[in-house]
Amino acid sequence: MKVMIESLCESCQNMREVRTARSRFLLCELSVTNAEYPINHFTEYRLHPGTRKDFLAVIQKSLLPAAKKAGLLEFEVFTTTVGESPDRVLIVTRLKNYAVLDQPDAIESELNKLKLNPLSDFVEHRDTWIMRYRADLSTDPRPARH
Repeated sequence: MKVMIESLCESCQNMREVRTARSRFLLCELSVTNAEYPINHFTEYRLHPGTRKDFLAVIQKSLLPAAKKAGLLEFEVFTTTVGESPDRVLIVTRLKNYAVLDQPDAIESELNKLKLNPLSDFVEHRDTWIMRYRADLSTDPRPARH
């Protein structure tokens, strides 16, 4: 018997569940694609087995407030529900242009000010990549929020 671990996303009031015949997806209602901020900064965390719940708690306690304090337009957390390791978490932020990449990472800067390195105990491996949003090849059924 497989036991599913509930994520923080599943208990959030801003989460919407979408089911298809074979899949289940969790969509964050706080996430809105914004063509004004076309650069997507992805950070993938591969966690030590069994640390996901504590890792997500640290995101909620430390990283989310740091992202808000840094004034980030969007800070999105994706957890694996089906098909990949549950110890894989993505954090996505939106950037207005590539010049922002020449600046220190906004979240890490806020954490450094507080002398915090809350993720090191949980992370086995970390990858970062940048992707550009292509509005001409995309559709987003949610209404834009201002």
